[in-house]
Amino acid sequence: MRDARVWTALLGVERARVERVEFDEDEQLLIAHVRPVRGERRRCGICRRRCPGYDQGEGRRRWRTLDLGSVEAVIEADAPRVSVARRFRMRVQVFTSTILTTGAAWR
Repeated sequence: MRDARVWTALLGVERARVERVEFDEDEQLLIAHVRPVRGERRRCGICRRRCPGYDQGEGRRRWRTLDLGSVEAVIEADAPRVSVARRFRMRVQVFTSTILTTGAAWR
């Protein structure tokens, strides 16, 4: 349990749980697998309102986060789409991260 809290703090992830962390030796990349906490699932990425699910999206996505020393790091999570009635569109639900709000890049 302590390991998850340390990784959450290092990666700057908010309202999400770190499930596991692995190191890909071929790509020299640290991959943190996360999932949103229960209360944050099925929310619009813009207005943060609860919305009915639309589909599973394109599977898992990766977001680049701050490097840990000389090692590149990414956050990987499922990115299901939700149906937003007010906008008549589908939005990707993304967990909140201090890193994402300060300029992380899609990978």
